[in-house]
Amino acid sequence: MIATSPAVLLLHERGNLSIDDPVKKHLPEFTGDGHDAVTLRHLLTNTSGLRPDISLVGWKGHAECIAKCVAEKLQSKPGEKLKYSDINFQLIDEIFRRVTSCRLDLFCKKEIFGPL
Repeated sequence: MIATSPAVLLLHERGNLSIDDPVKKHLPEFTGDGHDAVTLRHLLTNTSGLRPDISLVGWKGHAECIAKCVAEKLQSKPGEKLKYSDINFQLIDEIFRRVTSCRLDLFCKKEIFGPL
């Protein structure tokens, strides 16, 4: 979260994305079952309605993790409840990769922590 929020806000400032974009704009597979209403702001503020985490059983690797995260059902309406969710940050990481073609950690090293 210390790196994720500033990185996403930097992309917002540069016009690469908006924190009010629906998640499905960047992850078209994140749709249906209430997912259409979830925005990047919801992910960043842990108000997406997604549960705290996913089971580590039955998957291996980044692509399978994202597939499981995208398939998650909402437990509440977006914006209704605050509940920390690792799933939110897995989805943000994937959006970040798709928007920048760069891993979040490498971007942060170059654009945020390096200059500091």
